[in-house]
Amino acid sequence: CVGLALALLAALALARDVDLVDEIAAEANCMHADFVLEKHGEPGIDGAEGLLREALARDPHSRARELFDALRAYLAEKGRGLSAASEEALAAPVPSKRALPPPSSGLTPKASPSATTAAERMERKAAMLVKAEATAKQQLSLAAANGDGLARASLIMTQAMELQQGDVDSYTSTPKVIALYREALSLIPDLSMVNVEAAASLLDNLGIALRAVDRVDEAIVEQRRAVEINPHETRHRMNLAGSLFMAGQTAAAAVQCRAALKINPMNAKALMILNSVEPITSADDERIALLHRHAAATKELTLEERTLTHFDLYRALDKLKQLDEAWDHLMTGNKLALEDMTISNKGQPYLGEEAQDDSLRRIAHAFPAEVITKIRKGADDTRLSGADYTPGPVFVVGAYRSGSTLTESILSSHSLVYGAGENTAFGPVLVHYQQQLAMSGRGFPEGFVSSALTDDPLLFEKIGESYMTIMRQNPQISSSGKARWVDKSLGNFRYAGIVALALPSARIVHTLRSAPATCFSMLTQHFTQGRASGRYFTCSQEQLVNHYAGLAKMMRHWDTTLPSGQMLTIHYEELVTHQEVVSRRLLDFAGLKWENAALSFHTQERAVATASLSQVRKPMYISSLESWRRYETRLRPLVDGLEKRVEKGPWRTAVWPNQPTPKEWAASPSHPEVAKEAGGDRDSVEEAVATEMLNEAAASSSQD
Repeated sequence: CVGLALALLAALALARDVDLVDEIAAEANCMHADFVLEKHGEPGIDGAEGLLREALARDPHSRARELFDALRAYLAEKGRGLSAASEEALAAPVPSKRALPPPSSGLTPKASPSATTAAERMERKAAMLVKAEATAKQQLSLAAANGDGLARASLIMTQAMELQQGDVDSYTSTPKVIALYREALSLIPDLSMVNVEAAASLLDNLGIALRAVDRVDEAIVEQRRAVEINPHETRHRMNLAGSLFMAGQTAAAAVQCRAALKINPMNAKALMILNSVEPITSADDERIALLHRHAAATKELTLEERTLTHFDLYRALDKLKQLDEAWDHLMTGNKLALEDMTISNKGQPYLGEEAQDDSLRRIAHAFPAEVITKIRKGADDTRLSGADYTPGPVFVVGAYRSGSTLTESILSSHSLVYGAGENTAFGPVLVHYQQQLAMSGRGFPEGFVSSALTDDPLLFEKIGESYMTIMRQNPQISSSGKARWVDKSLGNFRYAGIVALALPSARIVHTLRSAPATCFSMLTQHFTQGRASGRYFTCSQEQLVNHYAGLAKMMRHWDTTLPSGQMLTIHYEELVTHQEVVSRRLLDFAGLKWENAALSFHTQERAVATASLSQVRKPMYISSLESWRRYETRLRPLVDGLEKRVEKGPWRTAVWPNQPTPKEWAASPSHPEVAKEAGGDRDSVEEAVATEMLNEAAASSSQD
């Protein structure tokens, strides 16, 4: 990150006659070339040569010459030589070297490579660059103060990068990051004034920020520009491919993946996205051999890239019914994922069963039904009284892989509803109020209740107003022209009682799926943001049992304590087998008139950024309902643990006031158009699933 920041600082200060900036830029290019050669080997030579030529152009005395000498010797062993462009750059006259800056500048003379170890040289280089960055910032600050637009652009961009790197999971700073990148671009009259690497990185970083807040169409525009400027950098192609995939442009995403793999066949992310948009269906697919090559490349690939590879091999081999080998790769992938998350979180342990249970127990204890009723007493509870009210947002809560994205897609297919996804404001708003209460010695959750019952009866109303204000200011929501939105931050399952108190007109939809199916689906999914959000629990059967049991217990609490009519429990199995019946109930519960678009939710032109990305681009299907049974003998710890710890029985909120059951609904004269789907109870689901599995088996047999 320091190297990239310095490259941008130097590249954007071309108008300044500052020797220090040129030295920084040259050293950053040398570091990047080192990295490219170490990561990609022979396929990265052309890119490394280009970086070294840029380094020579900036500082003819840089160590680029040493690297060129080493590269020339390596290529000679292969019967090759440096490119003509590189030889020409090396042959150019070298001007006299100016005196080194005084020690106060923060730079130290380079030691002879033979005098120190490689590790010591890298440590000295890193220290030099950190000091040089501070000096360069001072120089550029002076230039910016004197009206230099490029210098100001570099400072603004550095600020944006620092914010972006510190906000990888919450995205609370992303609107500011986007504004800073836009401002930096406005100060650069022509991107050709900036070196290729810096210009493309600026556009790509802007695209990443835009994508983080679901402005995917805008992200694609900027990332296409990045690829056009620097087509040989696979990083830009992969970020573009990810955005295209989110937008449902799978063919275009595949083109970028194949181009990246042509540049570097060891690009694990390119292979992963390609396998997602074009799944492997044949044992003869050449990608299987490439995946095995990736799995064996323990030194060439990063820990996360190897993790992706093993999950990809699991999916491919599972489809090919090679279950033993598929399971082995799944276990290896989860082991590596856990190791990667532990390293990235600096060894911070997973919040264990005891700590999780204590946290959820305290929330349940703080918000029993009588306390919720007492706090709400006297409030304008218009939704439940039947008076006029302004419909609020719809919160979707539940476990990962329980049908939440499918539910959000059905709701957001409505003309009045925007799908806001997972990066929403309720969690950050609660953190803000927790910090305020902590100043008076009140903790969460007990402090919220005591404050609302004593000195601040409007506390929850303030929380709701803060949330609504932030969400209405969201550019996507405000520009969509839609009055309502779906908040799918699944972690809000902890705060359903606070949602009910803060937003009485909000609806809460609880998505529920078979516990073994839900947990197995989590086990088979590598959550790409897991390192930041700490989803350790998805990596082992034991931790999955702990997590799911705690979540189920919390939801049972809300099922019995929330005001009648505020939460609806949707059974995934009923939804996928009786789509129209359950979709009508869902929209009716949300206070929305029926629109047929709910039945074609998969055709929406909206970005999806969850693990269910590829599924919501397809019509409803039920083939995954029982997929966990293929590995049932290997899943005994999971299945037995869930059997012992997860309460069974009906959910009160599966039926809300004046709502019939799915079976009664389908048979109702008021809904004759769906009477043909009568029998929507879960008993009929098992029969439907069995029939589907038999049909699949017959089709598979005929294909074999």
